Parts: sequence; C-alpha cells; structure tokens
Amino acid sequence: MKRLIFVVFLLLPYQGFATELDRIVHSIEAEWASIYFSSKIRNKENAYTCLLDRTKELANQIPDSPELMFWQATIIASRAEHQNPIEALAAIHKAQDLLLKTISIKPDTLEGSALITLGSLYYQAPGWPIAFGDDKKAEQYLKKGLQINPKGIESNFYYGQYLLNKDRPEQAIEYFKTALKGPIREEQKFADSSLKEKIKMIISKTALGSETKKKHIASL
Repeated sequence: MKRLIFVVFLLLPYQGFATELDRIVHSIEAEWASIYFSSKIRNKENAYTCLLDRTKELANQIPDSPELMFWQATIIASRAEHQNPIEALAAIHKAQDLLLKTISIKPDTLEGSALITLGSLYYQAPGWPIAFGDDKKAEQYLKKGLQINPKGIESNFYYGQYLLNKDRPEQAIEYFKTALKGPIREEQKFADSSLKEKIKMIISKTALGSETKKKHIASL
C-alpha cells in the first residue's frame, strides 16, 4: 500500500491524465484528513511524513503540478505542529515557498486553497526577525481566496479563524455560519463533515465567550 498511489500513477494512459490526477489529489486529501482529524493516531508526525514522501514522489513525476505543490505545503505545515520549534520554523518557511510557487503558477489552485493556506500561515507564523508573520498579508490572501470561493467551507472557516484570532468574534461567527452552509463534496465527505463539526464547536464556544464577556462588562 505504501507506494500504491505512485504505482497507479505510472500506469496511467496519457489521455486519462487529468482525471486520474484529480483522483490522486483527492486520495492525498482524504488521507491528510484522516490524519488531521483523527484522535487515535499517536505519532502524527510520522503519519504526515509517510504521506509527504508519497506526495513528493508524485511531484517528482509532475514537477510543475500546482495541486501537488499545494499538498506538499499543506502536509509540511500540518506536520510542523508536531515538530520541535527549530524543525517547525524551517517547515513553515518551506511551506511558504511552495505556496508562493503554487500561486505563481495557478492562483486559483483547488478553488483558492493555496491563497487561503498561505494567508493562514501569515497570521499564525511569528513575525520578523523570527519568521514571516504579517497580519496585513494574511488578510489580503484570505480575502483573495474568498473571492475565488465565496461560499466554500474552507475559505469561510479560515477567514473566520483569522477574525477570531484578531478578537472580532461577531464577524467571525458570520463567516463560520456561511461555512456551515457550504456544500459537502461527494468525494471528500469525511474531510468536509469533520470540518463542519469543528466549526459548530467553535461557534458554540465563541458565542458563549461573547455572552460571558457582555455580562461581565454589564456588571461593571
């Protein structure tokens, strides 16, 4: 199973390339989601590394595929959450480079996912001189992603997360609600459904926090 995706790709007829590449990309996303949303995987760093190795093998065969560049960046950034600070810092810089290259080739890759992910990196990364964190760039990229996919689950979720991070909970909830209305993709039911469940929990906690804050202010 370890090299299944790679082997299948090598056997593809040229005329079926686009369709089969789409299927492979969906397969990578499905496996990423199974790692990201799972609470049962003990060593997520290792799981992400295995997935990254397979994705790199595919990318070596199609070096200019923006979709595979995007997924390399996403896996690297996800793995960084489970690495030590030095490794994580190097990882987010690598992810940034891949996302910028992806956008330079095809800005609307995977319905603006590269723009959205890069925007998320910009507001979560430390600022200069440690890293490249930049709130202004973060919002610019997130909004560009929203323009491409205004009703998408991920585009609204990540912009909502940005607003929440900037202490704008009321605005954030509106984007979270829009995300919940987004269509669940047939080929990615688990990923989209899992993200919607996460959004529901965030809305609940955010609404509760806002109400508590209002009551505290009113009591002063």
